[in-house]
Amino acid sequence: MAYNTDIRPGETTEHYYHRIAKVADQRLVRLEQLSKEKGFEGVTEYAYRNAQKALDVWGGNRFNTKMPESANLRNEKIADMIHFIESKTSTKGGIVNTYEKRAKTLSDKYGLDVKWQDLGKIMEAFQDESSHGSPTKIKALGVINDIKKEGLEAAMKKNRNMNDDIVMTVAKRYLENRDGKYSDLLKSVRAKTSASAILTELEEMGY
Repeated sequence: MAYNTDIRPGETTEHYYHRIAKVADQRLVRLEQLSKEKGFEGVTEYAYRNAQKALDVWGGNRFNTKMPESANLRNEKIADMIHFIESKTSTKGGIVNTYEKRAKTLSDKYGLDVKWQDLGKIMEAFQDESSHGSPTKIKALGVINDIKKEGLEAAMKKNRNMNDDIVMTVAKRYLENRDGKYSDLLKSVRAKTSASAILTELEEMGY
């Protein structure tokens, strides 16, 4: 059952703030512990990562700190905490249910050999890219799957989506997030890049 983030009858604003902050921090700690378990190493790349972005703004590595005196700031921080708590991937069960089921559907429907961990990474890595919908991400996942299984040259002959600039951009960004090889070279990439240029970069990086 999802946690009720509504303010309770008779609850003061300060008590509400610290209650929500405590729940958010508990989930951060559990995800950190979960990331040490085999098969769950990447769980800090989902809702956890977005929570850390919010904490970078607020300062510190936990939400349960002194309540902001400004009503606007207080409400903004509460909104950040609620967003994290209500994210499906803020709990182990939510992560597995969200991506394990999707991975099985993709495997059955498209014949992709997809692990739910990989699906979770690609779906979460570009959630802020509103122009890239799920169909594009699925195509990118297919490209990545072929590259990993068959190598770059064979994948180029097999997968026609490797001629699609946008699909290849998404695939490239996923590979950047997944193994860190692109962190210096591509961290500033935000616009569409030609598929041929991306293929050259992939080849140079050993794919």
